[in-house]
Amino acid sequence: MGVCLPANTAVWSIVVPFNSITEQFTGTFNNENCKIYRYEFVLPFPFNQIAGTRYWLEVNTASVNPNNPAIWRWQEAFRGQAPILCGATEKILPIPGSWYTIQWTAPDPDHFSDMAFALTNTPDKSLNLKLYLEGLYNGGGIMSKAQDEYGDHFAADTADLVSIELH
Repeated sequence: MGVCLPANTAVWSIVVPFNSITEQFTGTFNNENCKIYRYEFVLPFPFNQIAGTRYWLEVNTASVNPNNPAIWRWQEAFRGQAPILCGATEKILPIPGSWYTIQWTAPDPDHFSDMAFALTNTPDKSLNLKLYLEGLYNGGGIMSKAQDEYGDHFAADTADLVSIELH
């Protein structure tokens, strides 16, 4: 198997009910005059990834009406003689089939598709701040304690309190 083909075994999967997906018409149409929609879904729990590992996104549908199955099409983001990283792939049926890279023969011979999708990540991040307040900083990483008419304003090792908001 090539470096730009997904493994036949999924490393993680989730079944998503369609009513939990946000569907929004983009206001644009494809060359067949079909509406192009944007779909969004936020994972209910994080998918932990390993740095430097390549992952593949596979989307399947399961229709509740086999006589009228759901039909999905990816919108191309770009078609060129070389894929941005790896060309779009599809699976040769029947399932479980083998993956192969989609390479156009007509009308753009030897061109590859890069498909239009976006993955966003909002991981939990730690913000570590070290503040030295002017007027209380003594140098060398030492702060003086805030004072009031009764002496130290805060107990123990607290020099002062600061409120921080991120927007």
